[in-house]
Amino acid sequence: MNIPIPRFLANWIFNKYGENLIRNQSQKASKIDKILISPGSGSARWSEHDYENFAKETYLKNIIAFRCIDILGTAFSSVPWKVYEVKGSNNKTETKEHPVAKLIKKPNPLDSFSFLMLKAISFLVMSGNTYSERVKLDTGPNKGVAKELYIHRPDRVHIEVNTDTGQLEGYVYEVQGRKVQWKVDPITMECDLWHFKTFHPINDWYGAAVTESAAREIDTSNEATEWNKKLLENEGRPGMVVTITGSNLSDEKFEKLEKMLLEKHSGVENVGRNLILEGEKGTKAEPYGWTPKDMDFIEGNNMLARRIALGFKVPPMLMGIPGDATFSNYEEARLAFWEEAIFFYLNFFRDELNAWFFPFSDKYFIDYVLDDIPALAGKRHRMWERANKAQFITINEKRAMVSLPPVPDGGVILVPSNLIPLDMLLKEYEDGGSEDEDEGKVKDKLKKKGLTEEESLKLLGLKE
Repeated sequence: MNIPIPRFLANWIFNKYGENLIRNQSQKASKIDKILISPGSGSARWSEHDYENFAKETYLKNIIAFRCIDILGTAFSSVPWKVYEVKGSNNKTETKEHPVAKLIKKPNPLDSFSFLMLKAISFLVMSGNTYSERVKLDTGPNKGVAKELYIHRPDRVHIEVNTDTGQLEGYVYEVQGRKVQWKVDPITMECDLWHFKTFHPINDWYGAAVTESAAREIDTSNEATEWNKKLLENEGRPGMVVTITGSNLSDEKFEKLEKMLLEKHSGVENVGRNLILEGEKGTKAEPYGWTPKDMDFIEGNNMLARRIALGFKVPPMLMGIPGDATFSNYEEARLAFWEEAIFFYLNFFRDELNAWFFPFSDKYFIDYVLDDIPALAGKRHRMWERANKAQFITINEKRAMVSLPPVPDGGVILVPSNLIPLDMLLKEYEDGGSEDEDEGKVKDKLKKKGLTEEESLKLLGLKE
């Protein structure tokens, strides 16, 4: 059982025994902590990849990557969140008075919680890291209660690690030479800045971005777009061969000819203009170009788009990319997107937020709500239909299938005959019948209740 340490007691313990506690804690936590930072490397660990370049090449420059990040962000941020209080073994009740519940309703004066989550997921897929700050009250009766929540740009935050122990010490936010620092409690490891990160196989402190894995496809797509644009501006021709027969051009004439071709016969504004050349022994200009097959760059772009969408776990069908037949219809593709991508991020952020907001509490927790998500309407309808048609489970078991709380009289099984409890029907037969009662009368009686002859025989134990 984890018991929280009061802040004043933790500070007193740290002031008196802090150095030994830190040393013992790092040894107890992991034996490799001390070797994660090489000697003389300094206390800061900066991210090795260029986040600003990732953001420009993906979100601001590539339409496929932008759409993938946008569809992830809009779907993820559309899900509402609530704070629940645990009452009993399997009973939870929404609470609106808890400070965290008020925090997610209005996290700060500038942002809604939906926009905050949009930034959180977008930063995570673009950089592999998301940093969230909670601002607590310093004075008054609610001292220590979080009142505001923010999401910060990941490229401006770096991690500070103790070079001797290899233990996390804090985070530093830096912009234009100005710095803000958050220290990590050496005993409880609590901090007012929380680091959401993805798995990275070769980095101990920072997460791996989706854009890092899809960088080659995104760069290729961007270069192909630039090349195609320039090619179209020149009538689909890569250039023109100018042949001088009989003599060589002087440097002056060569520069004059080159300048004329660039100024008067290049670019979209000069399409179709006639070319007049002169020379001592004759000058010949021959355009060369591509065949329609060579100009068919659309399929190549579609192939790159499918690979980029694959990296972001977005079905190409949702992107409007032709040629993908993985799903039979749009509804299946959208459901697969939620099950494979959105649910992972929802569970990931839920667990991280609970570890941050309620580290020592089993009474409260934060969770997402999927009741009003249009993409899941079809799946929800099928689940309700399946629960409604199930005749071998109790009412409360049916309600549990559709995420509804139990009811006091829900521990009974209903049968099709006017949907009355099965034990009541059997009791009515036992009380009203006798051993010498004609079997036909019994079957007629059950038939009036809505049962077929076969169902009546099975109910009476006369047929298996």
